[in-house]
Amino acid sequence: MRVAVDMDMATFDPNNLIAGASRRLSNSVTPALFTVSDDWSVEGLLATAFEVDGASVLVTVSTDRRLSNGRPVDAALVRENLLRVLDPAAGCYQRADLGVVEDVRVVSDDTLRLELAEPRASLPALLANHIGITDPQAVGAGALPVGAGVYRVTEWVRGRGMRLVRTAHGPDGSPQVVEWIVEPDAGRRAAGLLEGRFDAVWMPDAAQLDRLRAHGCTVVVRPSQAPTHLTFHAERPPWNDPAVRAAVAAAIDRRALVRELFGTDGTASWTPYAPGCPWYVPVPEPEPDADRARWLLRRSGHDRIHDVLPVDGVFGLRMGTLVAEQLRAIGIHLVPQPHESHRWWPGFYTSGAWGIILQTWTPMPDPDQLIARRYHSRGVLNAGRYASAEVDAALEEGRRTLRFERRYAAYERVQLLLLQHTASVYLFHAPMITAARAGVSGFAPTVLSELR
Repeated sequence: MRVAVDMDMATFDPNNLIAGASRRLSNSVTPALFTVSDDWSVEGLLATAFEVDGASVLVTVSTDRRLSNGRPVDAALVRENLLRVLDPAAGCYQRADLGVVEDVRVVSDDTLRLELAEPRASLPALLANHIGITDPQAVGAGALPVGAGVYRVTEWVRGRGMRLVRTAHGPDGSPQVVEWIVEPDAGRRAAGLLEGRFDAVWMPDAAQLDRLRAHGCTVVVRPSQAPTHLTFHAERPPWNDPAVRAAVAAAIDRRALVRELFGTDGTASWTPYAPGCPWYVPVPEPEPDADRARWLLRRSGHDRIHDVLPVDGVFGLRMGTLVAEQLRAIGIHLVPQPHESHRWWPGFYTSGAWGIILQTWTPMPDPDQLIARRYHSRGVLNAGRYASAEVDAALEEGRRTLRFERRYAAYERVQLLLLQHTASVYLFHAPMITAARAGVSGFAPTVLSELR
């Protein structure tokens, strides 16, 4: 089976999977303890159960699997993985998520207890954020990933793709071999499916969906929780001026962007979450107002602004070009500057070497990741150095309390403050689209944009 996707991954270190490109494949190759179901509840992959008890979490591990190098999966192996994530020398971004863990104790072959410095209701969801279980001794530069998934990687040519072979854990009827092919252009992905070069594709050109259906292809369109937004460096003029950021927010016509990019699909957005997610906060829809945007710029002393707009890859360039066209009408002149996807995240974005940037986040199971990582003043991915004592306090409250109602109230407050501060300008949640030739079944995205 030949599957075409939009980008390659920068890394396939199972303990340090952060970019969307790796998330689409990771749980098929190096599954984590948990994942998230379509109703946003945490469910087991390599774990069969968990229990949150105040400042500890008890995890029961499935011991009926082996890694692709033959090592058995058990509580001791999981402990070794979590300790590696917590080791500063390993450089794992998820270390910030697990920083509350003070000790990991093996209780039995299939059970371990995580002792926490304070209660953390989000911890199972944090563990579902693609912290794959591997053999830490097998991780190294250029090494192929080792995991207990339904597939193992036998070949990886960077920038071109991978060869996956089904393991003993793979269900009957699933493809024996999968060629995972990187094709950055959405139009060529659609054309490859029509021409028979691909059997299934991720995110074909939305303008080609009717043609694909007429050709007998199965097309699946699902709303996503992957927010695309403009964000700003809080210490770099002119973007550190609230009036300039407010002018950007006032000028953008989100619904026009969605129509141009996705037709009738996609969701115009003003906050990090879209309807359907338990963390969604409904707010009044702002109308684009170019006159107000120009007035805000004049008031700030910035009638004309010139800058580059860094974007991620081919589709990022298309999005950035449309955003730049809208902002040009109010006197903000941005030149979209594309970067190679495998160097974008982590890489250029996390360097903070920008004033304004166009970014799409992959869906994440809990606001303790999606929001806290980027907007807490000490957030590991707060590359724009946004800082607010009010936001920090609400984020801390949200991560410490165990009751959902109190957590929602805290994260609602955070999202409204971010909107008030124009910390970012949210644009839309792109749809998740897959297409497969006739005869291919089951190829569809999960709520976390995984392909299984």
